Amino acid sequence: MAGTYGYQLAFTESVSAVTATGTVALLTRRQEGGAEYVYVYNGGSTAAVGLGMIQSGFSAGTVVVTSALGDRCAGVVANVDLNAASYGWLKVKGPTTCIMDAGAGVNGDCVIGYGIKLNVNGKFAPAFVASTGTGITHANQVCGVALAAIASDASGRCYVNCYL
Repeated sequence: MAGTYGYQLAFTESVSAVTATGTVALLTRRQEGGAEYVYVYNGGSTAAVGLGMIQSGFSAGTVVVTSALGDRCAGVVANVDLNAASYGWLKVKGPTTCIMDAGAGVNGDCVIGYGIKLNVNGKFAPAFVASTGTGITHANQVCGVALAAIASDASGRCYVNCYL
């Protein structure tokens, strides 16, 4: 595998590449097009563009799409679906598409400028109480902000700043 620790300046593959075998060292960081990416292994099911992923217990560089309330978002699948048992790039900082949840008890409608958090099954939810626009309900889980109004169970533009 090619790569060293820290930011890489030259790559032989695009941030849209998904491969069955690793071509870059896990957790390699890269900046491209005003965004930051981290190279990971998907240890779970296929993750669609717009879904958030969490770190798995298998290794620091392994992520999965399954999430429960309270999970912190490691990064967002940004350019192409990340297949199961495959390697690829997660967007961890910058503008991207996020999918809002429509799950039971969740007001998935998100107002422009509201913070977002990872909800369940890789989808996102507003971190603020939507009816009043006040009161952060999950301040420690905020991983981004809505750049446009996003309806429940729809996708829209967000700016993310994930922890991975």
